[in-house]
Amino acid sequence: MKRIKRIIAVGIDVSKDKLDVSIYDGKNHITKVYTNKEEGIENLIRDSKEASKKIIDSELHFVMEATGTYHTKVLFTLTNNNYPVYVLNPLISKRYSEEQLRRTSTDKIASKLLAEYAYSSISSHLLGIQNERYNILVSSKFDKSNEDRLNLKILLRTLEGLKKTKTRILNQLEALNQYPDQLGIDAIKSLKSILEEIDKEIKNLENKISEIVKKEENRNLYEKLKTIPGIGDRAASAIIAYFGSFSSFDSPKQAPSYAGLTPLIKKSGKSVGAKEIYHISKIGSPYLRQILFMASLSAARYNDQCHILYERLLKEGKAKKLIYVAISCKLLRQTFGIIKNGRVYDPNFGLMDVEKGNNSNNNNDNESIKDNKVNIPFPKNPCLYNPLINKQGTSRCVTGF
Repeated sequence: MKRIKRIIAVGIDVSKDKLDVSIYDGKNHITKVYTNKEEGIENLIRDSKEASKKIIDSELHFVMEATGTYHTKVLFTLTNNNYPVYVLNPLISKRYSEEQLRRTSTDKIASKLLAEYAYSSISSHLLGIQNERYNILVSSKFDKSNEDRLNLKILLRTLEGLKKTKTRILNQLEALNQYPDQLGIDAIKSLKSILEEIDKEIKNLENKISEIVKKEENRNLYEKLKTIPGIGDRAASAIIAYFGSFSSFDSPKQAPSYAGLTPLIKKSGKSVGAKEIYHISKIGSPYLRQILFMASLSAARYNDQCHILYERLLKEGKAKKLIYVAISCKLLRQTFGIIKNGRVYDPNFGLMDVEKGNNSNNNNDNESIKDNKVNIPFPKNPCLYNPLINKQGTSRCVTGF
C-alpha cells in the first residue's frame, strides 16, 4: 500500500514589519513571529525545515494572504527555495473563519487559520476526498513563471501614476500662465523641467512594457487581443498582466467576477423602508476596471457585438455608466473565448441579417435568421453569440452579459 505523505502547513500572516507564523502538523500549532526582512525570512525557512524533519516523509506547504506588496518579499524567497506557496484572496480566509465560528481575530489567530485551511484542504485531497477548498487553494498557487506578469503589473501601474502626475503638473502650468509675465517664471521653469523628465520616463516605461508583451510567450496573446475592436495597447497589456492565458479560469463568467465587474445585489426583508441595492462588486484591481471601462467607450462604437449591446440597453433606458460596465464584461468574455479557443477575432460572427417575416413575428424572441441557408434560432440578445467557433466547430456562448 502506497504511503500517504504527511503535510505540514505553514500559515503566514503578513504585515509591513513582521510575519506571524503558525507551523501546523494536523495536531499542534507552533507559533512564532519573524521580521519581514531577509534575516527573518531565512529564520522562518530554517524553523520550518526543522519541524519537517521531526515527521517522517512530510511536505512543507506555505500559505498567506495577498497584502498589496508586503507579501512579495517572503513569497519570492520561498518560491526561489522551491517550496509550494499559496496566495489566498483575503475574502476566502474570511469566509473560512466565519464557517469555523471564529469570533476573535488577531495576527496569531489569522496565521493559525491559514495553516488549518491549507492542511485540511491538501490532506482531504490526498485521502481521495473531493473538496472545493482544495481547488481554490491550487488555483491560488504562485507560479514562478508569472514573474513577468507581476513585473508587467508594476510597470503598468507606475506608468499610470506618471501620467496622472503629468496631468497634475500641466494643470499647475495652466494656472501659473494666468499670472502677469513677471510672476511665476521660476515656478514655470521648474515644472517644465520636471515634465521633460516625466516624458522621458514615460517613454522608457512604455518601451519596457512593449518588450514584455512582445516576448515569444506573450506575442501571440498580444496580437490576438489587439484584433478585438476596443482593445488597444494598454488594455491588451493589462489583460496579459492580470489574466495571462486564462489558465486559472474555467468559465467566461469568472473573468468579469475576478475584475469586480459582476453585479452585487443586496435585498433583505419586506419591512417599510427596505431598499434593494444593486452595484458591481468591485472585488479586484481598480486599475484593471479603469482600463476596461476606458476600452468599453471605444468598443461601444467600433466593436459590432458591443455596439448592438449598447443600443439595446440604451433603448431599455439603462444608465450610460451601467451600459459601459456591461460592455466591459463583454470585452472580457470575448478575450476569454479568443484566448481559450486559440482563435482570431471574427467581427462578423453573430451579425447575420434577420430573416424578414411578417410583422406579427418581428418581436418574437425565437425569430429565425438566415446564415448559409441554415435557419438559426435568434435570441433576444444577439450579443450572446460569441464571435468565435470552438475547436469542435460549434458555437460557444461566452460573450453575453
